[in-house]
Amino acid sequence: MENNKDFKKNNGIYYTPDKLADYLINDLNIENNNSILDPSYGEGALLLAVERLAQAKKISNLNLFGCDLHPINGLLLHLPEVNLIEVNFFDYNVNNKFDFIISNPPYIRRQNQDKKEIDVVLTRFKEMNLLGKNADMWAYFIIKSMLHLNKGGSFCAIIPWAFIQADYAQKLRILLYDKFETIKVIALNKPYFESIDERVVLFWGYNFGEKNTEILFSYLKDLKSKPNFKKIDNQVWSSNKIVLTKKNEVKKNQEILIKKFGFQKIEDFVEIRIGVVTGANEYFIRTYEELISYGFTKKDLMPILTKAKEIPDYINNKLGKLKFLVKINEDYKNQFSNFIEEGIGKEFNKRVHCKNRNIWYSINTAKVPDAFFPYRVGKIPYLFFNNHQIQSTNSIHRIYYKRKLNKTEEKWIQVSMLSIYGQISIEMNAKTYGKGMLKMEPGPLKNALVKISNDKSIVKTFNQIRKLLIDQRKDEVVLLATSFLNEKLIIPKEIHIKSIKLYEDIRKSREK
Repeated sequence: MENNKDFKKNNGIYYTPDKLADYLINDLNIENNNSILDPSYGEGALLLAVERLAQAKKISNLNLFGCDLHPINGLLLHLPEVNLIEVNFFDYNVNNKFDFIISNPPYIRRQNQDKKEIDVVLTRFKEMNLLGKNADMWAYFIIKSMLHLNKGGSFCAIIPWAFIQADYAQKLRILLYDKFETIKVIALNKPYFESIDERVVLFWGYNFGEKNTEILFSYLKDLKSKPNFKKIDNQVWSSNKIVLTKKNEVKKNQEILIKKFGFQKIEDFVEIRIGVVTGANEYFIRTYEELISYGFTKKDLMPILTKAKEIPDYINNKLGKLKFLVKINEDYKNQFSNFIEEGIGKEFNKRVHCKNRNIWYSINTAKVPDAFFPYRVGKIPYLFFNNHQIQSTNSIHRIYYKRKLNKTEEKWIQVSMLSIYGQISIEMNAKTYGKGMLKMEPGPLKNALVKISNDKSIVKTFNQIRKLLIDQRKDEVVLLATSFLNEKLIIPKEIHIKSIKLYEDIRKSREK
């Protein structure tokens, strides 16, 4: 059971590859008689990496310990049985102290955690309260690890990229700054774990309990590459998202665009809301042919965008591949009983979002949006218009105008967001996941810069851009949009060049 794929996923179990374990451990200055704990040792990859390092350094006497709720001890049978404990780390006695703690903590996302367990953890350990209930499991593990370190000890861990960009991780980074004299971080671009497309961060904290004097940070394509560490200050480290591009330079650049060239934040013109959350897309969203077989007619169905890949066809007015969302309420209970009973039979009614509705199968879509913006995208995200009065799932944000915008103003918003000036403001506030995928939350997206105008000379450029977007030639789109704004707004060459440099730096930091 514990080797079952679903079991591992549900418990956040992703065993550490040897090459990743060695890379992490080889940076530790271990010595004779050191005590070392892995609080989620699993198959023992990190403890075995310590043994390999000890052998290479001719260290003969180490005290290795591990605890895990679901251990696999086959490779660690040579260690004293008493040193390996099958226990939840949060139940592991905090009086047990160690010189080194090494960790690949469980990657259980907040929404999949046992809420009662988190409540107990927050009650038992006051140190956890800075995270509240909004963190993934690995973050709680890191704080608990700090309770087991001897003064002067070291901590290292393999953790998700969320560490450098998630809202809750900002508080965790501030805590770690206060705990370690030296911090070193490598953000790896290449995923290294089986069955999960998750980029990881390698963290080392040295000399626990001393005032911080140095933070070193490097992006790295893969373990074969050589890190180029840059010293960063506490302001960068403690910001909501670590970006090596100097934020002050970006801020200054954007202030010039606002004051001298009339750019504004998009929140001045629009409201941004997540798309429709059904709780069971495979049930509520289907092809037209499937749904009419249940007796539905067009009035019962709403065309809906479900993923970013559908955008080029949509802006090209090709709607044939779109699926449809079922719109029914309790009045239709008898008419569509087969459809409803099928959902109950497959227990869709028991899913979180469904059971939280008054009528589990009745989805409130809210009003039709004016435009859309993708939630996740590989590069160059852009706003596009809802010319066909449809809806979107929560993979695509819905945009609502605060006042009626005419067609010319709409075109200016789209083109300016696609310019290098708009893209910098988007990239700087977006988060990065997977293989460099951008993730735009509604809050940060509000800060995207746009230029709005009634100058109709934009029509030609807008039409050219539309064709390029349909062909997915996005890099050419940015060049064209930027060139148009440079000419119309008379943006100086030095600002353009500076913006290119900032944009390239931000892009490289997530694509390395």
